[in-house]
Amino acid sequence: MTSPDPNHAERPESMGPEYYWSGLHMYDLYPRKVGKRAAITAAEKAMGRIEKEHKLNHIKAADYLAERVVMFAIAVEKWEGEERKFCPYPATWFNQDRYDDDQSEWVRAPDKKKGKDRTGEYEEPKKSPRKL
Repeated sequence: MTSPDPNHAERPESMGPEYYWSGLHMYDLYPRKVGKRAAITAAEKAMGRIEKEHKLNHIKAADYLAERVVMFAIAVEKWEGEERKFCPYPATWFNQDRYDDDQSEWVRAPDKKKGKDRTGEYEEPKKSPRKL
């Protein structure tokens, strides 16, 4: 999985710059590619809620959502392989306003079995005191 970049997402030839403010763009940035139609609809509705709640125009609401999607995708990229299956479907993520979650919720706990911390670096296991 490559790091998503909102400025370098492939724009369909049939769409002009409005692609970058569309639900399709949000789907393309999202790390899990399932339920495309539902995800696009959910992303469009999410942008509408952001416009209303934050009193933003459509372009600024789309920019905000794209930024949050990219941050989430970067966090998911760091998850261990098995954990990635727990990435929410995009429609669920948009419908539940998960883009407004605290970013720390997107970081997975260290894998204690493998002795790795969140960055994937090896962490020396702590020795418990011996009981006599």
